[in-house]
Amino acid sequence: MASKRKLKIGFIGGGHRGPGLLDLLLEMDDVVVTCVCDLYEDRAKDMVKKCTEKGKPEPKCYLDHLQLLDENVENNL
Repeated sequence: MASKRKLKIGFIGGGHRGPGLLDLLLEMDDVVVTCVCDLYEDRAKDMVKKCTEKGKPEPKCYLDHLQLLDENVENNL
């Protein structure tokens, strides 16, 4: 019996390996990317766009990883 629960992921880092890893997460039906973060605003916005283009909910966007960590203690990062 398949679980209906979803793993909530906060994604930090949109450079180098980040885009490829994000693509893998977005292909998983039991994963929800709830927030993304990068120091560079364009990378962070690109990750948000990638999520919504895949038909996933729009994640909250951060430029400061410490703020993301403070506000998202229930997520897996």
